Amino acid sequence: MITRPSLRGEGFRRRAFLVLGTTIALCLGSTPGIHSSGAAAAADPFADIAPPSRCPSGMVRITGGTAELGSMDAAELLHSVPPNPPHRRTFGDFCIDRDEVAIRDYLTCQSCAIASIARRRGSWCPSPPGDRYPVVCINRDDAAAYCLSRNAKLPTGDEWEFAARGTSGRIYPWGDPIARDAGPVGRTMYVPIGTHSEDVTPTGVRGLVTNVGEWTDESSGTMYEHCDVFRGTVDPTVTESGEKYPGSAVYRHVDCTHRGRPLVGFRCAVSLDP
Repeated sequence: MITRPSLRGEGFRRRAFLVLGTTIALCLGSTPGIHSSGAAAAADPFADIAPPSRCPSGMVRITGGTAELGSMDAAELLHSVPPNPPHRRTFGDFCIDRDEVAIRDYLTCQSCAIASIARRRGSWCPSPPGDRYPVVCINRDDAAAYCLSRNAKLPTGDEWEFAARGTSGRIYPWGDPIARDAGPVGRTMYVPIGTHSEDVTPTGVRGLVTNVGEWTDESSGTMYEHCDVFRGTVDPTVTESGEKYPGSAVYRHVDCTHRGRPLVGFRCAVSLDP
């Protein structure tokens, strides 16, 4: 004969399960990236950060608009790896650093991979004579972590290109001709921020294509899966004297080592209220 549990016993068990379930839900609800349903979700580092209404100090406001990005020019496609074919994008307003992140600014970040720079110097990483040089020899994840410490982010590739080319589609940040002071530029070592005074956009963003390359937050495509993309590289054509000219704002290149590069730095960006 089957004995039915007493109603008192069922009620006790129901209350116990209710208390246990509530406790679990509260614990899960207080854990970043986990919802009370128990399903895992990707943590959004910007979830509690309200977009500013104006650009932070040291940044330039980029007014949104629709722009034609990429290029069908044979030379541009040849020197851009991965290719950057023509595409149209519409942007809202955003801010981007006026200059590359300098060594002295990066060293103020308590949570950044500062020790990795010191370890790499003396081997493949250059040792600049001053702290007004762009920080290099860090990978894209390290760069993104620094931007996050400022409540900012790495610019997407399209944001970086839009800041450089604007709605007019200029090839170089200052316009289409090579700027007198911008080239040729030697690339055996890099230079202090602001050295090439004519590498400046109409909105005031400086040093996009005449100093170091810059990490961006963009996909490298299936051909270079798991590789990181950087912009602002020089033209691969070398002069008879061994010097190189600034690259166009269309170029993009990949790095698959994830260890950083001696001539790649970065700048940060911030989205604005719509």
